[in-house]
Amino acid sequence: VAYANRWGGNVEVLRWNATLDLFERAQLMPSLGVTGLEAFEAGGVQYLAVVNVGPSSGGASDHSAVYAFDSATRMFERTHELATPGASYVKLHQRGEEVLLLVANVHDVATSTGTSDVYRWNGGRERFVPHFILPSTNAYALALTDIPCRTTSVDGTACGARASERVVISVSGWGGGMEVFQISPFNATIVATH
Repeated sequence: VAYANRWGGNVEVLRWNATLDLFERAQLMPSLGVTGLEAFEAGGVQYLAVVNVGPSSGGASDHSAVYAFDSATRMFERTHELATPGASYVKLHQRGEEVLLLVANVHDVATSTGTSDVYRWNGGRERFVPHFILPSTNAYALALTDIPCRTTSVDGTACGARASERVVISVSGWGGGMEVFQISPFNATIVATH
């Protein structure tokens, strides 16, 4: 079990002690302003993604990272950092061989930007590599899904040969509503649709 308190800072990992019938602290990972945790398995290894809004409201943090569980030490080890300008949310998306990590970022006071990031699992040394950047506005959550295509021809054929299209939905927590980004085939380009 892993948990974090945004105002308390660190991520605490607990392990069940069957003899004492309770959870005990197994590891304390230093962090600042934790806003999201996502546990997942990839390539036979357990991982924990930790994202942070930073030490001050809206500030960027260099402490967002992905940790891999080392079975020899029974501890999570940092595998790499994620560049997150004020991360607010993290979610893993898996479909077949495709593994994506979605990181929503709120407004970064330092740069006045509001982008969110999608990282792709490559299984190599870096494991998650930048896949594309979403021009989101103060995103508090992201979802990746496939939706039925709109009819594009008179005979009712949906989106040519495709029956669905992939989209990322970004939800703003500051009254900005929702943004929908269409991902073109082969994930080559992102188009804001709403």
